[in-house]
Amino acid sequence: MNATNTITLTTKDHEALELVAGGDVIAWLRGEKDYRTINGNTENRLHRASLIEEVKVGTRTRRVAGVTMSYDVKVWALTQAGREALAPTAPAAAEPVVETAPAEAPKAPKLTTARRRALALIAAGGVTVRESHIGAPLRIANTKGDRVRRDVFNALLRDRLITVDTATSLYAGQSVTLTPAGRTALGVVPSSVKTANTRAHQVRAIGRQHADDAAGMGVCTVCGEVGEWTALVDLAPNAYGCSARSRY
Repeated sequence: MNATNTITLTTKDHEALELVAGGDVIAWLRGEKDYRTINGNTENRLHRASLIEEVKVGTRTRRVAGVTMSYDVKVWALTQAGREALAPTAPAAAEPVVETAPAEAPKAPKLTTARRRALALIAAGGVTVRESHIGAPLRIANTKGDRVRRDVFNALLRDRLITVDTATSLYAGQSVTLTPAGRTALGVVPSSVKTANTRAHQVRAIGRQHADDAAGMGVCTVCGEVGEWTALVDLAPNAYGCSARSRY
């Protein structure tokens, strides 16, 4: 449809697409329990532009004038065009310019607890975006099954704190990593300790440093210890922990 090539997304359109990406947005109907809705005019606009499509999720019944009637329950899902419209359009190479430009400093995102946890999970490595079939809800999780909520994921992507490797298909899984801005936003995280005399590291994410690194890496900003993010932020029992003096 030509509309997908010419539509200019308004703020309401973008917010509606993010809501659809989060799942459980009812299509057309109103008054259904357990479902969210988007504005009717916005709904029509995005549907005409082929940015969203209906997916049947079940059947319900309703009594009308004493007669029981059954009807299909459908939710909105993003089309491929919808996912592309929601994704950031600026090239990755432009990110350092955005980060260092003085005018952008006041716009630095304030991280909620959920977003900080998601950044920490992504920093640990292994988080991918997957789609089991076309139109299915996206699943964002690591190999252990720890998940990132889609609304949180969309917010981090919009703020360019994370990047997705689109070289592979969604079916195979697209890896998610922190951008330099994401590592800066995550800042320093104190490690958890399980032994009373173990000193916590103050860990900053530094990403994968070598091609054979199994996961994201971190460095203690106090003693300079470098290691896998997960190992540094979740110290094993009786671990030495931070030496509490700088190596440099």
